[in-house]
Amino acid sequence: RAKELANLASAGAKAAERAAQGESAEVKTEEQWHKRCSLAEEAINNLWEVLDQLAKQITDLAPTAVVTRRNPLENFDLFGAVGSAAQRGVPPLLAGRFLLWLWLSSIRDEENRAPFLITIEFESFKLEAHYFRGPRGDSLSPERRVLARNAFERSGWDVICGVRLSLRKKWRHWRGASLWYTDLGSGDGYRWYEVSYFRQLFWRRSRPIALPPNKADAVAASVTKWLGIEFGPQPIDDEDAPSFYRCWLQYFNDLIQASKK
Repeated sequence: RAKELANLASAGAKAAERAAQGESAEVKTEEQWHKRCSLAEEAINNLWEVLDQLAKQITDLAPTAVVTRRNPLENFDLFGAVGSAAQRGVPPLLAGRFLLWLWLSSIRDEENRAPFLITIEFESFKLEAHYFRGPRGDSLSPERRVLARNAFERSGWDVICGVRLSLRKKWRHWRGASLWYTDLGSGDGYRWYEVSYFRQLFWRRSRPIALPPNKADAVAASVTKWLGIEFGPQPIDDEDAPSFYRCWLQYFNDLIQASKK
């Protein structure tokens, strides 16, 4: 009888230990996630400044260019917008219906494509920066910008968040790049890096393109034959920002000149 009780007590202690270990691992995972969220918030703010400066330099050269700056919709205040419209003399019911339709349309749009940071349009040319979606949060959540810790599992890159940068004329792609906020182990800590990729189509190589995390991970791990790195990783923030501006101003100008031929 005493032996059975001892075995039962031992089993209970082991179960409690496993539960405690599981709870500890869960707490650690959440702590790591919150740390990644904090890093992502800082990263997006830094990238916003870089892209905003690029937009200003483009509009200096092309004053008629239209720049649209946009944050995700988590700060959208539907009732506040209705109240503001009412103060301007718009009937509340009419304003409410219109703004509700606009909000729901935006939600559907966010579900179909990633939120954008900025777009720059000049005539038929467009430069866009879109977030890559992460695994958590709904379409309006800031958490959606944070990539999973194992997003680059094969290559071992620790990427916090990423942005797709693309330049095109109407629907014709001209140049793209993926921007990754990562620590490459060079001693610089986390920074924004630009990487352009290519797709090998038999004997022909595509123009530089952006790749999503799963494909970029495969390229970084050298486990794919049809995709490769065209350029980078090249830091684009802090002291390296001017070089980034010069390159994309040149790409924009090259596209305009090529379209005139």
